Amino acid sequence: LVFPAKSQQVFSSHRLVTNQVLISFDLHDTTLSWDQILGNYLIIIDRMFSNQPNETFYAYDKDGNSLIEYIIKSSVFNSAISNDGKFAACSTYRVEGIDMHSNMLLFFDLQNSKFLWSISLDLCMPQEILFDETHDSIDLVYSYGIICKYSFEGGLLEVLSVENTDVREDEKKASGLTCLAKSGRYHDKEEIIRLYTNALNQDKNPEHKAYIHRNLGEFYEFLQEKKMAIKHYQDAIALYPKIGLKKHLQKLLKEHGDV
Repeated sequence: LVFPAKSQQVFSSHRLVTNQVLISFDLHDTTLSWDQILGNYLIIIDRMFSNQPNETFYAYDKDGNSLIEYIIKSSVFNSAISNDGKFAACSTYRVEGIDMHSNMLLFFDLQNSKFLWSISLDLCMPQEILFDETHDSIDLVYSYGIICKYSFEGGLLEVLSVENTDVREDEKKASGLTCLAKSGRYHDKEEIIRLYTNALNQDKNPEHKAYIHRNLGEFYEFLQEKKMAIKHYQDAIALYPKIGLKKHLQKLLKEHGDV
């Protein structure tokens, strides 16, 4: 594996991805971590440490030819190459105060050396980016049991809720699906309520349970089910009076005193 000469001068920290490997190294300690055998394409994420995130996405073929060089005004969370080597993608962190490229999915055409598009994501930090070339789609897999499927044109195709092996992740999953529901991208309200209820049944910490009640109350309020919203707000305050809901609850009770 031969790196471009400028890598010795410019790169301060790297993350490399191929269609078969993820490599991480830092020139300060000159260590390399190999996961699998190298494929035919290589991605290098150049991390320049400064007050503002500013990274460069590089892609090379097996002969060392440069395919992509794209400046990203955020920090890359993870990246992937399609199994056929035609496309690459990366997701970025949500960075406060940064509008451009914050919490986004970026998509690249390696064959034609082009940046194709970027879209804002409703959820942060997918654990994996998986390509499905058969259906021309990308799966963003989140650790708490949500999969968001996007087309190669950047449209959201489907949101899947998969079973968690760890019920402690149900609250995170419910919160993520609530976010998608509020943006009109997910419509199974019973699944969200089930997950919040599971989380309430599992959690023994009164303060934690109070915040789950609050989140569930906010979801019921979004659904215009004021009676259930008030109930969960009251439960939240009973468990943790400092949760900051008293004024909002009083307003709801005044507006909907007959519920």
